[in-house]
Amino acid sequence: MSKLNSKDEVCIIQSKQILKRLGYFSDDLWHIDSLKTKYPDMTDHEAQETLSMVLNNEWIIEKIWTEIDSYIKDSFGYDDVTQAKEYWDASYPYNEGDDYWTIEGGVPVASCWDDESERLHDFNPNKFYFNTEEEAIDFIDETKRKIWTS
Repeated sequence: MSKLNSKDEVCIIQSKQILKRLGYFSDDLWHIDSLKTKYPDMTDHEAQETLSMVLNNEWIIEKIWTEIDSYIKDSFGYDDVTQAKEYWDASYPYNEGDDYWTIEGGVPVASCWDDESERLHDFNPNKFYFNTEEEAIDFIDETKRKIWTS
C-alpha cells in the first residue's frame, strides 16, 4: 500500500482545492489502494487499468447522469432534462448515418450515429468518439502506455 508523507498529503489537498475552484468535483478521488485492499495480489498497473476501464464505462457514466438528472429535477424543480438542456449546446459530433467508433470494455466498437447515439451523447457529452477503428486502437494503446508509465 502507498505511504504518503505530510508533503504529499498537503499537495493532494491543495490540488483538490485548485480543481474545485476551477469547477471540477474532486471530493471523491479513487485510489489504487481501494482496490488493492480488497485484491491484495493486484499490481499498481492492474489497479489503474481497472479503475480506468470501469470509471469510463458507458453504463456507469449513463447511471451517473441519470442520478444527476434525478437530483436536479427533485432539488431544483426542472420538469425534465430538456428544460435544463436549454442552457447546453445541443450540437452533436456526427450527423445521422455517420459511422464512428467508441471504446467499450477496452475494445473499439463501431456504430452508426442515430437517435440513440444522441441520447447517449446527452448523458455523457464528454465521451470519446473516433472516426476510425485505428484512432480508437491508438487511443487505447496510448492510455495503457500512460497508465503503465505513471
